[in-house]
Order: sequence, then structure tokens, then C-alpha cells
Amino acid sequence: MKAIQVKYLRATDTQGERMKASAVNWGSKIVGWDYALDFDENAALAAEALIAKVYANDPEDLHPTISRYGSGNPECATLPNGDMVFVLNYHYQERWKLSTRHSTALARRLGLIPDNVILLGSPKVEIEPSSFSSSEEEDT
Repeated sequence: MKAIQVKYLRATDTQGERMKASAVNWGSKIVGWDYALDFDENAALAAEALIAKVYANDPEDLHPTISRYGSGNPECATLPNGDMVFVLNYHYQERWKLSTRHSTALARRLGLIPDNVILLGSPKVEIEPSSFSSSEEEDT
């Protein structure tokens, strides 16, 4: 599990209001205040900017996302010092993409690719999340 802490930075003589997002081993990212957004959305924007910085070389659909309520509002907690904390979701936004060269063995261990299936010449294996729901009942 990964958490991003976001701190409000008040305006100075030379800079406007800002938000600073940071996480262990990820460094930090400062984002200017967007006056069209409320406090929570500005904090979420900073958290998402840090994610984009850390995962800059990866396809966007492989980036983790911050948790959001069904209404789309960011799900966050406030620390005693006023900082906000976001927890990341490490799910894929559209589908699981596994590189056959690096992930076939892992996919087989997880049961996503049966042992009797041989993969030939395919650069990627795309597995829809709905094809392996944990709520399915096992045959007895």
C-alpha cells in the first residue's frame, strides 16, 4: 500500500498558494493552486501530479490512481497537522496488460494463464478483469 501526503503551502510575496505532494521514496511535486477547484480537489490534483511524475515512462493506463467515492470526489483523510493523505489503488483503469516476455510466469502462478496454454508470437496478453472474478464459485 502506498500513501501520498499533501501539504497546503500558503502564498508568499513571490508565489501564490500551492500544494506539495510527497511520498516515501517518491520525492515530491509542487502544484500551483487552481482557483476553480475546492481544497480537496486541489490536494487530489497534487497527488495525481506526483503519480504522473513517478510513472512518467509508463503507459497511463498502468498508473495507480487515488481512491475516489462513487460521486467522483477524492477519498482522503486529514492528519492532525492539516495535511491530507490519499491511498493509491493499484488497479488498471481499463484492462490488465501483461508483457509475455516478463510476466508469463507470474500470470501462470496467479492462475491467469492455464498451464496447458502455449503463447506463440503474441507481444502482449490482454486479460479482461471480468474473466477472473474472485466472486465466482468453484466447481465441487
